[in-house]
Amino acid sequence: MIEINEINPEKANEHIQSGAILIDVRENDEVKQLAFDIATIQNIVYSTFDENYKNIPKDKKLVIACHLGIRSLRAAQFLVSQGWNIDNIFSLKGGIDAWKNAKLPVKSTPRSFSIVKPITSCGCGGNSSSSCC
Repeated sequence: MIEINEINPEKANEHIQSGAILIDVRENDEVKQLAFDIATIQNIVYSTFDENYKNIPKDKKLVIACHLGIRSLRAAQFLVSQGWNIDNIFSLKGGIDAWKNAKLPVKSTPRSFSIVKPITSCGCGGNSSSSCC
């Protein structure tokens, strides 16, 4: 097994502020709900990571992140197995949850739901031939 360096959000932010690229491997629907508010970010979803990783620079430090830090470790191990320098690869321990708890910048979108209001309070539709109402 490849031992990836896991770092806390504060250390990850230091790397990013010094030029590291944040690679978010969460799925698109996860990113829509809560996203890292970082200029130097690439979103490469974990489900297709092995098909879309080749544009990740090999000459930069990388902070790999996900929701809790599990997929990011796997993605980081994959990059090292493909020739990336292990000394430049870091996994965000605790993922975006830890990042948010550390009060580092995030963007969130309010959840929206479409609710169809029933005609009656019981939801039967108000049909007079029904014994519901």
